[in-house]
Amino acid sequence: MSRTIVAFYLLLLSCAIGLSIYFSRLIGNIGVLAAYGIFLTISFVEVTNRQSRSLSEINIPSCHHPAIFIPAVVLWVVFTIGYILDPSFRAFQRLGAFTILSAISIFVVPAVISREQAFRAIGIFSAACTIVGFPTVFLGDYTILGLKFGQSAGVHLITSNIGYSVPAAFFDSVKYYRVLVAIGTICSGGLYFRTRDSWMGIAFVLNLFMVVLTVGRASILAVIVAGFLTIVYRFGNTRALAGVTLIGGCIVAVVVGISFGILPGPTELGKSLLGKRVGFWSASYQAFAARPIIGWGLADTAAIVSEFYPLGTLTGTHNSYLRLFVIGGSVGGVAYLLLCASALLLAFQAVRDHVPFGLTTFCLVVAALIFQLFDGATIFGTAISSILWAFVIGYAQPTVSSGDTVG
Repeated sequence: MSRTIVAFYLLLLSCAIGLSIYFSRLIGNIGVLAAYGIFLTISFVEVTNRQSRSLSEINIPSCHHPAIFIPAVVLWVVFTIGYILDPSFRAFQRLGAFTILSAISIFVVPAVISREQAFRAIGIFSAACTIVGFPTVFLGDYTILGLKFGQSAGVHLITSNIGYSVPAAFFDSVKYYRVLVAIGTICSGGLYFRTRDSWMGIAFVLNLFMVVLTVGRASILAVIVAGFLTIVYRFGNTRALAGVTLIGGCIVAVVVGISFGILPGPTELGKSLLGKRVGFWSASYQAFAARPIIGWGLADTAAIVSEFYPLGTLTGTHNSYLRLFVIGGSVGGVAYLLLCASALLLAFQAVRDHVPFGLTTFCLVVAALIFQLFDGATIFGTAISSILWAFVIGYAQPTVSSGDTVG
């Protein structure tokens, strides 16, 4: 195992531990920053040695397709302007994570770690976390040698009398665990069905089982859609894949439109499916409308949106796309939509061109876009969900590391 692969595992571990019950967010963010520094240093040294260059020559590997790079640069500029207009220490932390760390995740990691290597690492790491979380189902919160290893996110009732503890592993919130096991399921499944690696098959089963046990609607939906897209492509072609994806996008748009009363239809049915999110999204839109040009900057988005939500406690925007409109106004929101759309198109092109693990990449991009419909986290940040989605966007680019196995 190369040092860059070890450093990649360290990235995953630091992002997970940073959201754990063991450390504060400040300590966790410092750990993530250190892991990124280690990864960047090792990547620089290994690539320089491979090319027989002097270490004095700065040669940081990167891949940057214009369709991804240009919207990202626009967003970085928007974030910087937001910080200048409303500076604070918290905003400064966000600015660093939203620019430097995202640049490494999207443009450096895919140039150093191949799709196969990254997907394998994510699948294995997720399966390892699944093993940690599984005893919680039967034991609830449990400790080993006085150290708390697994915690429960509540009880899920199968019937009125039968239920189990929902595992959250060592995460301080089960939502991060749900994203990890869902992405891990798609990664390990993609590798298993392409390479028939028995270890990936085991990881796939473990991750899929945990997706079910954590009962996250977005994670279950993302995995089901990924599986359905795989079946459509295997028994159809790229045209069928494009058609099903387009139809799915239209269905989402119609449901959201009906829920908000923009389109005619059973409004209450849409609200029953989306729950309080309709109110959260409405408040987020009102916050954007109050500052439609430059947005509110890198301040606490939930605190800002809560001023437009009179119905009780607001827990966040619960929509990544709306959150970027709140943060960066029209410019930031449109740039983020373009970045996500570009990633989807590039991933589809990878499927069409029969790029190794192109279908897995496409399914991962679709899954990331689904998650962001219901989660306020974006591809910018230090949370494990943000990091994973940033990796996915990066691997949609065609000029990634060429270490993939063709077969």
